[in-house]
Amino acid sequence: MVFPFTFILNASLLSKRGRSMALQNKFVVVGNKFHDYAINDKVIIINDLLSQLKDKKTASTLEGKFFLGQGVNYELAEEAIFFYHLNGRDNKNLDVSNLSNAMLNKKNPRTHKAKPCNIIVGLVQKRDDSTYALPLLVDDNCELLQDHQTGQHIQGIMIVEAFRQSMVAVTEEFFAIDSNTKSTIVVNYIKTTYNGFLFPLPATIFLKVVEKTGTGKKINLLVNLELWQNNILCAQCECLYVVCSANIMNRSEVRMAKITTSEFLEEYSSSYI
Repeated sequence: MVFPFTFILNASLLSKRGRSMALQNKFVVVGNKFHDYAINDKVIIINDLLSQLKDKKTASTLEGKFFLGQGVNYELAEEAIFFYHLNGRDNKNLDVSNLSNAMLNKKNPRTHKAKPCNIIVGLVQKRDDSTYALPLLVDDNCELLQDHQTGQHIQGIMIVEAFRQSMVAVTEEFFAIDSNTKSTIVVNYIKTTYNGFLFPLPATIFLKVVEKTGTGKKINLLVNLELWQNNILCAQCECLYVVCSANIMNRSEVRMAKITTSEFLEEYSSSYI
């Protein structure tokens, strides 16, 4: 469903409108995959909010300020803002302006993912010469959420993927080996430590370059990554990897593929003689 762009623009200005009373009720809106988390007070899944906004009578009396959590994608946030304008814009006790962040938060284009829904980090913010920050932007349609979502927290494999995408995005933007040469990234090891639950709320990944060696067509990088939410360190990661020419990597991969296949077939055939 496509909605007029004017509604998106107006949504970003909603918070500037006058209110007849202070908004005491605050809610977090999360993706539908996080329905178990929505059993908590002050949490609602996006489909339930949409149902209320689509009903003109309900939308005109609904009270609260709604904040964007994880899982709500661009399309559903846009739909919610559209129906707010259609049915609830005269309701001074309702504020959904924060949902416009789903449209304003840009997905990072350098994560080596083809589908936008599978990109779960935003644009890189350079803090200093060795430290970078990226927002976590989980989409309900992400490939890692399609099988199941257990419990109220974001699954650990999502954190590993967020760390990996952050590493790739920072490397592609700031440590490309040569603007005229296509590079590739080869991970030597990645070690992740979980310190606590990560919930479907805003969170930030910080990447720090610990060591950088090599020049020309091969660079070795050792980085530390941390995932923070509400000033709590939820997980951390140490990763050692190589940035090198894609041509060099491809030649090595082709050679090893041939050797491995030949060895497998030789071992397979001899075991059945």
